Amino acid sequence: MVNQSQLLSEAEFWDRAASAIVIDGACLRRYSQCEGPSSATEFSPRMKQDILKVVGNPAGKRVLVYGAGTDAAPCWFAAKGAVVDAIDISSISIDVQKTVAARLNLQVNAVVADAHQTGLPAEHYDLVYGNAILHHLDLPRATAEIWRLLKPDGLAVFRDVMAGNAGLRLFRKLTPNWRTNDEHPLVERDIEAFCAVFPRVRAQTYCLSALPYLGALRLTNRLLHRLFRFHLPVLKPLVWLFDGVDRVLLGSIPPLRTQAWMCVLELRKAGQPCQPCYQEGTAYCRQILNA
Repeated sequence: MVNQSQLLSEAEFWDRAASAIVIDGACLRRYSQCEGPSSATEFSPRMKQDILKVVGNPAGKRVLVYGAGTDAAPCWFAAKGAVVDAIDISSISIDVQKTVAARLNLQVNAVVADAHQTGLPAEHYDLVYGNAILHHLDLPRATAEIWRLLKPDGLAVFRDVMAGNAGLRLFRKLTPNWRTNDEHPLVERDIEAFCAVFPRVRAQTYCLSALPYLGALRLTNRLLHRLFRFHLPVLKPLVWLFDGVDRVLLGSIPPLRTQAWMCVLELRKAGQPCQPCYQEGTAYCRQILNA
């Protein structure tokens, strides 16, 4: 269970990260030109396409960006015509969201809140969207809160990170300052646990063959940014190639799906959870990740 000390530690970590953001013309262009609710989808065009397909047209819908950080999701949804609320534990991240939205003439209601107990009204949102937030949370408490916030026919979509393979876990151990102490990348049982609450759960996995390239790129860009305030872009033809390889590998060898870096979760609130739904849902999750 996430305690108050851990919440404070998370807030301080993300406050420091948000403090480094300079809201200038280049920053505003990045926000306004984002092609989807998650910038991390540049690592997998297939993932971007899948997220856009699942989210659909958000115009007129009530959307909660759950753990907004400094991501472009609140502005992207607002620009598409959604009624947007955004929460985060970091007050400086929320200040960034408010400032960017105001500079872009977008309506975003951004507030500081604990994702486990938001204080927002029940059954209020058509869509709850989160980008790399679940692995920072106490999942049983967060799942119950997400269920409470969604309308009876609501949908939750999350782009998150998985524990993945041994190489990915080693990379995380070698770069501890890049993340908080309490995060826990998702494993198969975490995804299965959503089925205890949500009758319809779907998980898709991404970024397996690209891991050596992406790891090297992130290390290089970390150094370049520190020395020259410069970074190398992701080579789009290369990630398209890796995406194609992953489509074959992850589609034909299901056990490899647990070795991938990222996943997209769809949680649909299609009725009250019950034991038969849990059993059926668990089988469905295993079919996707470990069949």
